[in-house]
Amino acid sequence: MTEELTKLKKDQRKESILDSALKVMSEKGIEVTTMREIAKVEGISETLLYRCFKNKQEIFLAIIHSRAERTFQGLEELAETIKGMIPDPKITLPLIWKLGKNKLLENRDVISLFMKERKNMREQFKGMRSFRDRPPDGFKFFERFQQLQFDSILTDYFKRCQDKGNLRNDIEPKIVARMFIGLLIPPTIPPFFRFKDPMNGFDEDALDEFIEAQIKIFLQGILPNKKK
Repeated sequence: MTEELTKLKKDQRKESILDSALKVMSEKGIEVTTMREIAKVEGISETLLYRCFKNKQEIFLAIIHSRAERTFQGLEELAETIKGMIPDPKITLPLIWKLGKNKLLENRDVISLFMKERKNMREQFKGMRSFRDRPPDGFKFFERFQQLQFDSILTDYFKRCQDKGNLRNDIEPKIVARMFIGLLIPPTIPPFFRFKDPMNGFDEDALDEFIEAQIKIFLQGILPNKKK
């Protein structure tokens, strides 16, 4: 076996391990997860796992490094899409929900893990030299997520709707943006998507119907009378 092929197989194994570790850690958190459990999910021995990664903190750092940028790019694409949407809430609000849900589904394990560990990351890695010299990319991820400012993007969107006569003039676009975010956040928090049957047994189609019904009610309160 050539050196290049050996390296390829090793890299493929590492990527597979990261997928298995992400699955476990997103459900249980880093502290509870063990190397033995990761090895079991991956279907390999602990000895082989330790040949690839020296501990679970190193695995977590590798997950952040390989997955954070991909996740952020998806959210950034969503933000840019919202900026270019036509200012008609009846058409675009259901679309924003579907696009947002898809982004969360694509990255649910990563987001769930970050949400679980955001308060514990410094504690997890404070003794590591690499952390002191350069914080993990996970911290940059949260900073960049805040910089996306979805509330401001939605506020600008609703301002455009108002300018086009598609939003009541007696309500503030900023308030409408916050209300819309509040409408979507509870069913789209990361733990929600960890379960096959969310909302106490509702499937994904039922979830879509539930959100779409809420959006219709929401629209009744923000559209001018002529647009209802």
